[in-house]
Amino acid sequence: MGNTGRIASAAAGAAIAAIALTSRRGGNWRYGLLALGGGLIARGAVGYCPIQDALGIDTSGIGKGLVVNTSVKVRRPVEDVYNFWRNLENLPQFMTHLEDVREFSETQSQWVAKIPANVGKLYWDAEIVDEEQNQLIVWQSLEGADVDNAGEVHFVELPDGEGTEVHVRISYDPPAGALGDAVAHLFNGISEQVIKKNMRDFKALMEEGLEAEENDSNDENSSNGFSLKNIIDRVTSLV
Repeated sequence: MGNTGRIASAAAGAAIAAIALTSRRGGNWRYGLLALGGGLIARGAVGYCPIQDALGIDTSGIGKGLVVNTSVKVRRPVEDVYNFWRNLENLPQFMTHLEDVREFSETQSQWVAKIPANVGKLYWDAEIVDEEQNQLIVWQSLEGADVDNAGEVHFVELPDGEGTEVHVRISYDPPAGALGDAVAHLFNGISEQVIKKNMRDFKALMEEGLEAEENDSNDENSSNGFSLKNIIDRVTSLV
C-alpha cells in the first residue's frame, strides 16, 4: 500500500473512532466502530489490517462506488410483481442489507441499512423520481444521505402468460474524503453477488405457493369435467 492510501486509511480510522467516542450509543455498536477504526489506523501505520481480514472485508474497491445490473424472470403477472415492488416497505423481505423502509408520502421514504459485522446502521431518505404503471420505478436518495444511492427497476411482461422479466440497476456512491472511505468500508458487505442473490430470493418469494395454486386450479378444472381424460371419454362415447 502506498503512502497516500495509508494516510487515507488512518484518517478514515480516526474518523470512525471519533464517531464511536462521541456517540451516545454504546454496546456492540460502539465497540464495533472502535475495533474497525483501530484496525484502519493500524492499516495506515503498517499497511495491514487483521480486523479486515477477520471480517472478510475487501478494500480494493474503496472509493469506486458500486453499480449492479441484474435481471430475473418471475412466474407471476406483471401487475403482481410491480405492485409488490412499488410498496417499498416490502423490500427488506428480500434485500438482506436493508433493515427497514418506511414510506411517508406517495413518492418519499426513509431507508435503514445494516452495516456488516453488526456495528451500526446507515440512514437516508429517498424519492421516486419516475414511474410508469407496471413498467418502471426509479428512485434516488435525497440530500443528507449517509451514502448516495439510486435504483431503477424495469418490468417486462413476457408473452403467453410466462410471467415477468425484472431488470434492476442499483448504485451506491459513498461521499469523498476520509469519511467517505469510512462509510465505504462499513458498507462493503453490499456486493454484486449479494444483490444478485437478493433478486433470486425475490423470485422465490414471489413464486412461493405458485405450485399449490396451479394444482388447485387443475383440480378445479377436473372437478368441472374439463380434464383431458374426461374430454376424451365424452368424445369416444359420442362416436
